[in-house]
Amino acid sequence: MKEQQVMKSSDVREHWSEVINLVSRDQARVVVEKSGVPVAGLVSPDDLEWLKQRDSRLVDLRRVMDQMRDAFVDFPEDEFNKEVERALSSVRSGSAEQGTEGEA
Repeated sequence: MKEQQVMKSSDVREHWSEVINLVSRDQARVVVEKSGVPVAGLVSPDDLEWLKQRDSRLVDLRRVMDQMRDAFVDFPEDEFNKEVERALSSVRSGSAEQGTEGEA
């Protein structure tokens, strides 16, 4: 696992070459602080790519959740919660398909 270092911005500036080498070799992530407040993070290109992919997946997930919410906008909340609990119980017990048997 990569080491995470917290450094003052002045120290990052003073040791820029060493800091960049650590980050670029995927040996560390650096949190840069100014007056004790985190203001930036330095990560490797691989970490940055992973973050971009994660952001994209989150956008997709939020879009799906919004579509699901919109589909049930007129459904009473208490009924919705009961149906969600029933579905979760069914999945957890391994009988997800049993919930649809006998329904038309």
